[in-house]
Amino acid sequence: MQLGRSRLTEQEHRRRGQMRLCYYCGPSGHLIHRCPERPSSAQVALIDSGAAVNLIDGALVEELGIPTIPCVPSLRIMAIDSQPFGGGLSHASDRTVGVPVGPVSS
Repeated sequence: MQLGRSRLTEQEHRRRGQMRLCYYCGPSGHLIHRCPERPSSAQVALIDSGAAVNLIDGALVEELGIPTIPCVPSLRIMAIDSQPFGGGLSHASDRTVGVPVGPVSS
């Protein structure tokens, strides 16, 4: 079983691909995107496609490795009730971040 973030050798990666084995745990019968051994990294998010800005928790930005640049000065963020929201916006990203969307219910 492949544990953590250690990488397969090039030879092992090629072998698993040729034999249609799971790149994560090794056995046949499923591929990595359906691996029962692979920890889930799914996140729940509310997407407002009409919003002027998009905000994301700083801890999640760090966990996902999204590059940021400092906001100088920091921007003050207000909640819907006009109360200050968190510590304000201190960093921003100038990159587009893809968000794969699963089943959508209406």
